[in-house]
Amino acid sequence: MTRGKHVRFSQFSKPAMAGAFTLTLIGGAVVASPAAAADGDVTPKNVIIMIGDGMGYNQVDLMNAEDSGNVHWQVDRGGDNKVKPAGHNTDPAEGWQSWSHLGMSTHWVDGPVYDPAESWTDFEWNKESPTDSAAAGTAMASGEKTYNGGLGVDADGNVLENLSERAHALGKSAGVVSSVPYSHATPAAFSAHNESRNNYHDIAHQQVTGDLEVVMGAGHPLYSDDNELLAEGDFSYISEEDWNALADGETDRTLVETNEDFEALTAGDTPESIFGVAQVASTLQQGRSDSAALNDVVDLPTMTAGALNVLDNNDEGFSLMVEGGAIDWTGHANDSERTIEEMRDFDAAVDTVLDWVETNSSWDDTLVVVTADHETGYLYGELEDDFSAIIPGAAEQTAPVTNDQATADSAGEPAQANVQGSNEPAVQKPNGDVEETTSDETAPAPIADTMSPAYAPVESVDAAHSWNSGNHTNQLVPFFYKGAGAETVTGLATDLDPIRGEYFDNITLPAWLLEEAWVAADEDQNDEDQTDGGDQTDGSQTDGDTDQTDGTDQDGDTGTDQDASGTTGDDQDQNDGSSGDATTDESSADALAVTGADSPILPVGIALGALLIGGGALVAARLRRNAASE
Repeated sequence: MTRGKHVRFSQFSKPAMAGAFTLTLIGGAVVASPAAAADGDVTPKNVIIMIGDGMGYNQVDLMNAEDSGNVHWQVDRGGDNKVKPAGHNTDPAEGWQSWSHLGMSTHWVDGPVYDPAESWTDFEWNKESPTDSAAAGTAMASGEKTYNGGLGVDADGNVLENLSERAHALGKSAGVVSSVPYSHATPAAFSAHNESRNNYHDIAHQQVTGDLEVVMGAGHPLYSDDNELLAEGDFSYISEEDWNALADGETDRTLVETNEDFEALTAGDTPESIFGVAQVASTLQQGRSDSAALNDVVDLPTMTAGALNVLDNNDEGFSLMVEGGAIDWTGHANDSERTIEEMRDFDAAVDTVLDWVETNSSWDDTLVVVTADHETGYLYGELEDDFSAIIPGAAEQTAPVTNDQATADSAGEPAQANVQGSNEPAVQKPNGDVEETTSDETAPAPIADTMSPAYAPVESVDAAHSWNSGNHTNQLVPFFYKGAGAETVTGLATDLDPIRGEYFDNITLPAWLLEEAWVAADEDQNDEDQTDGGDQTDGSQTDGDTDQTDGTDQDGDTGTDQDASGTTGDDQDQNDGSSGDATTDESSADALAVTGADSPILPVGIALGALLIGGGALVAARLRRNAASE
């Protein structure tokens, strides 16, 4: 069963208990008691999900090794040749790596389900048919599995409700932030619906015309990867029509482009909704030329701070997804130095969120998750093709995997691009059809020496390590979490890995949020209305249940699929009316949320209890009169 198009999402939802009340007769008194989970904080006001795209345990530890000389998550082989935690691991003492921790599996709908025995005994198994970012992002946003390349739709193409839409249904705000283009797979999974991740124009149109209060990323059509103004625009990630509408102020959004404007968002009053596009093409930093210094553009921490300042205007709370998207691109490129750069930028963005929680919110109101959608590059220690440990400061490094080697690694699998800037599998549908992508990488000219305040360029990496693929893998990824509902999240893990400990799947957290923690109170009534024979459409779908797949042949059938470097072979025409907002109906935004807020259930329950007591007293009196008359 799925929460799909033409289906009430709540039909398959578990009833939410937080905020509900049970009536108990104790000594003739009616007691209203909250029926909540054990930790009592299972209904976070704010949910912030931070995704390091392609960030496995070893990407985290490569940064740790360079920054502190310590590692926390390494493995090696023992005397019996079995994989075990490495002896030189230390416990993380502070920061997000010291939070509660689980592992998370990542398979797509037809991919291999994570098997600890296979994963830790067969090094090659982890390379078999891994998820892409679209399928993983959809799972993490909607709690449903889909095919590789599908965005916000299930395996049959039905539209799925995502966390951003549920936030709006509860009267909250929502946003997405990324260091790669806004219309790329992960931010798109939380803000759009499409049968193909490659339909960038349609995805961007949904973002421009949709309801999210914040959309931010790279993907500026007028700038190069080196932050240089182009002679002619490159409208790979957004149509020229939609860009001109943003630039000319013809939308409900405020366009934010310059470093100064991004910085201004971080404090004080803000516009109600913004579309932020850094003045760079495909990535904030990763895509710059080899000879270029860091781009003089906004960094991920500043974008994150600005997004938080916009979203916290809503007293009801918000949902925010922040993606360190270019970690994945460095993994595909087996670029160790830029992996460190991107990890540091993402790490600093997490720190920004922590500062916001502790200054402007609280851990009782806000749940923060730091995780990944999958691992990229099969990063391990000095020994190639084996489970070996990263050793801080120890190496002569092994050579990166070449594109030819990476292609050979994935022989027999759907085509995956392996060059820097072209970083995702083709659309891989359950029936076996593969929608091929193209690659046309360019190398813009270097720019003058500039310096981003977030971090310095990395010239070399001292830790011993090796790259063993140019693609994604099936390994567990780390899942760190803290705040409102954390104890409940811990209880959601039902599987055990011999190395990483307890783990769950990437649909588990969003399923809990959508089915229990963030449920609109009117859903039960709507379900009852359906059982009365009413042929109702889902109120959270687009107007008229517009099929999101209309017009999506704009690049699939014409060979214009863009690679991640932002290049395209042909122009993409925007089909009028094909985009659809695919957001929740505005009428549902005011629905009473079961989020621990004031509820009419308590006074109604007390009144019902009083009626029960009164009725019982009348029955007892009548029985006494009858007994007396006899």
